Amino acid sequence: ALLLKHGTDLDATNPTGRTPLMIATGGYRSHSDMVMALIDHNAPVNSACLNGWTPLMSASCHGHTRAAVVLLENGAAVDLQDNAGATALMFAASEGHSDMVMTLITHNASVDLADQDGWTPLMLASKNGYADSAVALLCKAATTDLQNKNGWIALALAA
Repeated sequence: ALLLKHGTDLDATNPTGRTPLMIATGGYRSHSDMVMALIDHNAPVNSACLNGWTPLMSASCHGHTRAAVVLLENGAAVDLQDNAGATALMFAASEGHSDMVMTLITHNASVDLADQDGWTPLMLASKNGYADSAVALLCKAATTDLQNKNGWIALALAA
């Protein structure tokens, strides 16, 4: 907080292009209080690092639901895609963070948006055995017969 009061550049990045907000949303522990403080000082909520990840993607991948809610309530775009076409919902589904999946769905995340290889959130949850995430996606009417570039559908990936 002291650095924020003295005009720290919130657009500054580390060598991989990650801003302070991205760093606060990632890792093993969520720093949701710091996320709020950074946003209160106008940190860009949709900034992307070199691989296209946003703070919301980082929070989603690590299951930091509280930080994600703060980001979403402050203008984070729920369906931005990284350089490979992955979204925050895809990261949450692939890691089995069902609370995060529900949070993103509640904020109108597109359940059928696919990455550049045709993978959808339902396929990722199914492949990794995360039934709770798959059920949440199905309750939001995720399409079950979409195929990725290799011709796989969610049901086959779950087997």
